[in-house]
Amino acid sequence: PGAAPPSPTHPPPPAAAPCNGAVRAARYRYSASSSQGSSFTYHSTPRSWHAAREDCRSRGGDLASIHSDAENREAHALTGGRDTWLGLNGEEDENNYVWSDGTPFDFDGWAEGEPNDWLEGVANCESAGGTAEGGEDCVELYGGGRWNDLSCDQERAYVCQRSCAKCASPNFLRPVCPAPRL
Repeated sequence: PGAAPPSPTHPPPPAAAPCNGAVRAARYRYSASSSQGSSFTYHSTPRSWHAAREDCRSRGGDLASIHSDAENREAHALTGGRDTWLGLNGEEDENNYVWSDGTPFDFDGWAEGEPNDWLEGVANCESAGGTAEGGEDCVELYGGGRWNDLSCDQERAYVCQRSCAKCASPNFLRPVCPAPRL
């Protein structure tokens, strides 16, 4: 059975304890997505896109894939408006963005003018030789909940996703620091 809701006999759990000078809740957030049968976790430690994906995979998931406006709003709410990596990338083909978890690209959350593959202050849609060079191949959720392509080497917070069949795994939901003792 699930935990009892807060009541006079079941008070809410204590607030997260400080850990290494930071409050645990500020570094790690969880949300269950009903639309895809999955959960999102927000991780505030900045990492490159590849390092963020490696961390998500070590937890049994992948960087988040977004398949609806509701999921986009949910992921954006977890970030608190911070620039955050998603699993979308165009590393293999500049004109064909794909989700790192292999799910179909069936929802578009691009900001106006994106993706633009900006490189060194110039839109890099096509080089003089007729082929695009790698400038911005990974995708962040930013600002008002829209998407922007960005260099994969930039460091950002990130959102991991895992199917709910795996959500209860302690590895996926492991805290950044030890839980407070009760």
